[in-house]
Amino acid sequence: MSVGELKMDHRDHHLRKISIWLAVISTVLAVTLPIVPIALLLGWFTTDLLDLASRAGLSVGHAPNQLLSFIAGLLSLVPVLCLSKALWFARQYFLLIQSGILLSRANVIALKGFGKFVAISGAAGLVLPTLIGLLLTANAGAGEKSLVVSLGSAPLLSLLFGGTLWTMAAVTAKATAIAEDHAQII
Repeated sequence: MSVGELKMDHRDHHLRKISIWLAVISTVLAVTLPIVPIALLLGWFTTDLLDLASRAGLSVGHAPNQLLSFIAGLLSLVPVLCLSKALWFARQYFLLIQSGILLSRANVIALKGFGKFVAISGAAGLVLPTLIGLLLTANAGAGEKSLVVSLGSAPLLSLLFGGTLWTMAAVTAKATAIAEDHAQII
């Protein structure tokens, strides 16, 4: 145990058990979450883009530019990849808890990363639909351009939850510093 590390005792068995399950769930989600959007992006090259645009609700009389569609597809991956990265940090955090480490710099780093990437995912979920809509209709004729403004509760809650976790990480960092000072006194 390094200076400032707070460890569990034998009474915290239930916390270890929950943490290992949360670590497993976080791992599975972090790995599988990006698979479907990446498969859809790869499928765009074999799909009629005009049909894809009509399925997306865009009433355009032309097919979106292939390059712009690919860029829009890549941009649509940003929230998913950020959430996947956040889940990987969550995995690290839960593994630390499962191993008995409650308060350490590693916990702070994992919790901060979790919060940061959840918040980035939420912010991207708010901004990117507008940007993607503009990209897909960039080459559209007069009267066919679309401005999409998406304001859903999921990105807003992700932003709020990520900010909360980020703040909790800052509080945990202060608690870790206090624990380190206390350990040096004793």
